[in-house]
Amino acid sequence: LLLLLLTLALAQPYLESDAAPSQSVVLVLDSSASMLATDAEPTRIEAAKSHARTVIDKLSNTDEVMVVVAGPRTEVRQGFTRDRAEAKAAVDSIEALSAQGSLREGLMLALSMARSRPGVELVVLSDGSGEDLTTVPTGGVPVRYVQVGRSPDNSGILALDLRRSPVSELDRQLFVTVQNFGRQETTAAVGVYLDDKLVGMRNETLAPDEPVSMVFELGGSTAGELRVELEADGDHLAADDVAYAVISEATERRILLVGGDALTARVLQADPRVTLSLAKPSEVTAEMCATFDATLFMGPVPSGMEGQHYAVLGPHPGSPVRFSEEVK
Repeated sequence: LLLLLLTLALAQPYLESDAAPSQSVVLVLDSSASMLATDAEPTRIEAAKSHARTVIDKLSNTDEVMVVVAGPRTEVRQGFTRDRAEAKAAVDSIEALSAQGSLREGLMLALSMARSRPGVELVVLSDGSGEDLTTVPTGGVPVRYVQVGRSPDNSGILALDLRRSPVSELDRQLFVTVQNFGRQETTAAVGVYLDDKLVGMRNETLAPDEPVSMVFELGGSTAGELRVELEADGDHLAADDVAYAVISEATERRILLVGGDALTARVLQADPRVTLSLAKPSEVTAEMCATFDATLFMGPVPSGMEGQHYAVLGPHPGSPVRFSEEVK
């Protein structure tokens, strides 16, 4: 019996089989904001997930698959597994986020995990997102790119800025910049809402790849949450159609002028943001100064002013202001 077993071992018997050798597949799904576009049904991310499930269904029982998410946060959502239900659950859990992501980082992560596997293939599901991936070193690993969504039609809000009005110190201006990223001219409506109440509306014609800026006037008493909404014809991506800002009511400043002349008082009173009070140096105390937003001294500064908000106009030697040597 022992001799028979040794003879069989030396003969190296084997059974022929039609089964193909097992392979490894790494699915890389783009989850950046552009994958929320609706030019694929119902969205690009859902179309990508559907294709990923099809790839998983075609795997044999001996094949293994890994799921990598390339988005605002790049991660391995599912390590190598032969459990197709587990892999599909990982794909189903992926959601696109309204933030910029890096497909390149996801591809680099997938390649680092895949190189140790024989017969591995990378399947990248993305809309392209404008990244140049030609310089990514694949190390001989085959990469198959599946594009989801091809329409470039999108208009979005590029910038939002609140500034003081050049006409009135108490009023503000809201600057909004929008852009059409498509290839065709389109029309757009930009609405500004204050706590859900419409306070401004503009209709603009947007030429391709040309930023358009517009200004909305806001009164000094305006306060609350500002929401800017863009509606454009042929727009497939809603993630960049809304922007927010918080605006507080413009408040006046209570200023105490100590020992000032009439001209200085008139200059300060010309500013609508300032409520001015006058006092003589002999009347001023630290407690009085504490009731104002700032104190301006035009003359000697009394003792005990440490910790108060004050400025000295035309300081003289002996005041709290220190003088250095003359510099030409």
